[in-house]
Amino acid sequence: MDMLQRKVYLILILILSLCLFNSCLVSEDGTVVFNGKVVDPSGVGISSVKVKVDCIFENKEIETDLNGNYTFQLAHGGTAFLLFSKDGYVPQSKTFAFEDGETVTYTQKLEIFQDEVAFLQNITRK
Repeated sequence: MDMLQRKVYLILILILSLCLFNSCLVSEDGTVVFNGKVVDPSGVGISSVKVKVDCIFENKEIETDLNGNYTFQLAHGGTAFLLFSKDGYVPQSKTFAFEDGETVTYTQKLEIFQDEVAFLQNITRK
C-alpha cells in the first residue's frame, strides 16, 4: 500500500469514527420530556405508581409523587413503551412515538382490581 492509499484510508476511518461518535452524542435540543399524572377512577392522583419506561436506547423506572405526578427525560426521539402499575390496581400500558425535543404530557387512569372493590364494599357495609 502506498502512502496516498494509507492517507485515504486514514481519512475515511476518521470520517467514519466522527460520524459514529456524533450519532452517539445527545444534544440538549434532542431531549424528550415526559410528564403527566396517574389517577384513580374518580380522578384523584395515585402516589407510588411504578412507571416503567422501555425503549431501544434507554430503560428506566420511576414512581409517581404524592399527588400522582411523574416526569422523566429521554435522550432523544423514538418510540417508548410505558407500563403503569401498583398493587391493588389493574396495570396499564401505552406506547408513544415522539420526536427530538418534544414534550409529551399524558394522564393515565388506573382501575381498581374488582376483587379489591368487592372487598372494600363488604367492609363499608358492615
